[in-house]
Amino acid sequence: MHISAGPRYDLQSATDLGVRDTVYLNRGFEPSAPFHHAHEVTSLDGVLEILGI
Repeated sequence: MHISAGPRYDLQSATDLGVRDTVYLNRGFEPSAPFHHAHEVTSLDGVLEILGI
């Protein structure tokens, strides 16, 4: 799983490399990027929910 707060460089690179499980940690500084990722969260607590922890 790759978690990124920057859709343009981090998330795009992970997608280009074939990482299938990506999470965009949207802290409100950049717009949503639904075409780059499977999950979008606004805090790390959201990642725990995705993992079922």
